[in-house]
Amino acid sequence: MRVRIWTVVAVLALAAGLRAVEIGPVLEKVRPSVVQVSFSEVAENGSQAKRIGIGTIVDKDGLVALSADLLPRNVPDDRFVDFKAKMVGWEDAPELEAAFVTRDSDLTVALIRITEKPKNGKEFVPVTPGNAADLKPGDELYGIGLLPASYQSTVTFSEGHAVKYIEKPQPLVVVTRSANATLFGPVLNAKGEVAGFSVQDPLFNMQAYRARNAGNEPANVILPYARLADLLKEPRKTRKRTWMGVSDLQFVSKDVALVLGLPEDHGGVLIGRILAGQPAEQAGLKAEDVIVKVDGEDLKVKDDNGLRTFQERMKKFEVGQKAKLIILRGKETKDVEITMGEKPKEENEAQRFEDKDLGLVLRELTYYDTLARDEPPEYAGLFVHYVKSGSWPELGGMRPGDILTKIEDTDLKGNTVETFEQFKKIISDLKEHKKKNFVFYVSRGKKGQNAAIIKIEADWK
Repeated sequence: MRVRIWTVVAVLALAAGLRAVEIGPVLEKVRPSVVQVSFSEVAENGSQAKRIGIGTIVDKDGLVALSADLLPRNVPDDRFVDFKAKMVGWEDAPELEAAFVTRDSDLTVALIRITEKPKNGKEFVPVTPGNAADLKPGDELYGIGLLPASYQSTVTFSEGHAVKYIEKPQPLVVVTRSANATLFGPVLNAKGEVAGFSVQDPLFNMQAYRARNAGNEPANVILPYARLADLLKEPRKTRKRTWMGVSDLQFVSKDVALVLGLPEDHGGVLIGRILAGQPAEQAGLKAEDVIVKVDGEDLKVKDDNGLRTFQERMKKFEVGQKAKLIILRGKETKDVEITMGEKPKEENEAQRFEDKDLGLVLRELTYYDTLARDEPPEYAGLFVHYVKSGSWPELGGMRPGDILTKIEDTDLKGNTVETFEQFKKIISDLKEHKKKNFVFYVSRGKKGQNAAIIKIEADWK
């Protein structure tokens, strides 16, 4: 891979036998739009971890796109603070204040907004979007990146070329590895337009691709700029995520078809698990059903790529929209109509509450918490997210991952805890009456496997 430091691009380009006159303008076009994004993640104990990555200005008002992988998925948005954007592509490289806007885990993109206006009167220069679908095998591409802060975050570029444009399961461009300079760095076409961003897309099976293309240069993928269009149009809009409520899906390969007694070229999607209380269960679907049609269209799903195409297609339904399925259940063909539901909130979206006296951070229980413990969806309690070292609960044996279900003392019998309001009222009463001894009932592990009683010896001030 040939990586160039921007400030000496002409010299290095000539040394490589390239025409710097042509490359220079291409790279200079995007230079003002490249920024170094920095921010801090605040842990529950108050400690901070600094994070740094590349960002790209995507509108004239200072909206910046960066990798969502810089923001751990299980951490709430409000735990990320002190956003700054260093204008590394500007001659004076000012560092400007910025604010978090949103993130999209499906697209692996986060957005921040530069809120501080440059003192020199300069205006923000957004990149020019390119059309990744127009790329042809062999087309030149330039991946933009940043050297570490110890090298003054110098902007770099690397050269590569397009290998293949893939339409399904979601549009992606396979590129030579040398075209990717930095995670979520912009990747330019020969006109200096941003064709897309360097990503690690979980929907693309790179290992399988490389196996099918043995001997070729190692490949990576870029996310086409066009896939950000809806998000950039309304960056603060809350997007409802659609789902069926199934898991452990499997494509119907030739071997699976034979086991199911189907023609070997049949194809389809085998359902491994129906999630309790979710749309698939409500529609009457069962584990081991094979979906063969969606809204009249045959599902010739015979490999991983076909399975992902099916999953992406189902995500495109709106919440509340109906889909007509034809399934095979044993030897019987059935028509099933499913009403698509909203995907339950994830850990980082769950509400939290901190009790400083107890040294506890609790969060609401999510559907995924109950699923992981084989509990029914209606199972109630509060998830113990953080226990301060040396706190009364920690000394009593409470630990992160417990689910608090009940609080009890000599006067308080069987008081269940399902909401923050219930918890706060109980603790307030205990504190008001200076109750020094009480117990927390918690569950641990899978359903019915482990329960614990945490004795609290309080010393209210």
